[in-house]
Amino acid sequence: MIELKCAVNGCVGKYRSRGYCRPHYDRLVKAGMIKPLTLEERFWTKVNKTDYCWLWTSCSIRGYGRFFLSGSTQVAHRVSWEIHNGEIPDGLCVLHKCDVRNCVNPSHLFLGTNQDNVDDKVAKGRQLKGEATGRAKLTDEKVVEIRNKHAVDGVAQCRLAAMYNVTQATIFAVINRKTWAHV
Repeated sequence: MIELKCAVNGCVGKYRSRGYCRPHYDRLVKAGMIKPLTLEERFWTKVNKTDYCWLWTSCSIRGYGRFFLSGSTQVAHRVSWEIHNGEIPDGLCVLHKCDVRNCVNPSHLFLGTNQDNVDDKVAKGRQLKGEATGRAKLTDEKVVEIRNKHAVDGVAQCRLAAMYNVTQATIFAVINRKTWAHV
């Protein structure tokens, strides 16, 4: 990837805005030689509009775009929502219909609670289960063994917990299908 340099002759600073590094941009704005970009202008310079999603091309964390605004880093799709729809009410999240984390297309965004976000993820089959989580101590096969040993052989939950190196609460949840319900 080619890293763009500042347009000022001899400067090796990294390109930030309008072809200038941050110090040169700030000096030119202060001197009145260039007009600073508006919030919207700054925002849209970091977006690639495709036929479907509008993809954030700048900084991101775990796929979600980041935008520096008023002294802090904001999530880009929330900024897009506010540009197009106004303030986000307290307690609400900005969710994606398209499930593309770096999409900032306002027609792909909607408001909901954190629980709405979780429900949406589960409904769309994006919730990892069992072994797929990468943190599971048990496997699908072990869960079947645990249920059989308890139901058929009458092995106590505390004994099963010791056998499988998990807590008794984990065994209780497995047996009662509070966890690993998909098995």
